[in-house]
Amino acid sequence: MFTKQSLIHNLSRVFVVGGMAATMALATLQAPVAQAASTKCTAKDTQCVITFGDQQITTRQNALNTLNTKILNIQGKKQITDTQVANLTTDVKNHLAILTTLKTKLDAATNAKDAREDVKNIYQYRILAVVVPRDYRILHLDVEAGVRDKLVDLKPNLESVIDKASAAQKAKLNPLFNDYKNDLTTIEGVIDNAQSTLPQLTAAEYNTDHADYKTNDTKLVQAEHTIHTNLLNAAKDLHQIRQLLDTK
Repeated sequence: MFTKQSLIHNLSRVFVVGGMAATMALATLQAPVAQAASTKCTAKDTQCVITFGDQQITTRQNALNTLNTKILNIQGKKQITDTQVANLTTDVKNHLAILTTLKTKLDAATNAKDAREDVKNIYQYRILAVVVPRDYRILHLDVEAGVRDKLVDLKPNLESVIDKASAAQKAKLNPLFNDYKNDLTTIEGVIDNAQSTLPQLTAAEYNTDHADYKTNDTKLVQAEHTIHTNLLNAAKDLHQIRQLLDTK
């Protein structure tokens, strides 16, 4: 039987998870900022160009490996599904393989002209500008969607316990519960739209239709703000409900 005490326990546990997700964008799930690269190799200095290119490849490999570690850390906390993990880690592995191929070709270059073309190809994959930031955003959204599902699952039990509360408690609980439900309803479609838009942020779109890329990115920024704000508000409502229910 679902008792008031067990509900309070669950509220406390989910509130901690919700609070983590609400602040994650500002902490552990931030993507590294892409830095502009420059080098001054002479026209025929092949090794200089190769060394520069290898450095750029290493930077991207490190960013991808850091992302992969964070994905696995989140998986260890059971905040995303195995399918979500597989999708993200597969993308990381695919781009690491691309970088390995690029490095092999670059290191085999016999003249500076070919080496410069190989270096140019590194940037076409937009790993720092598109891939890594996008995958961090997917990871963040996956976590938030999971938190939202947990909060939604609590609604029937919350309603049941509130119905049994005193009239004085109900007067305080019902407005909070209504706000809680409204916050979760607001972000339902927003999460769905964001999940379908994020995969559209590709290197190809960035390279060939940057205006469309920026439109999708702007739309996602707005969606992410709505999700973040409403999830945080729902978590606050939940915290206040838990405190009121815990009052003897």
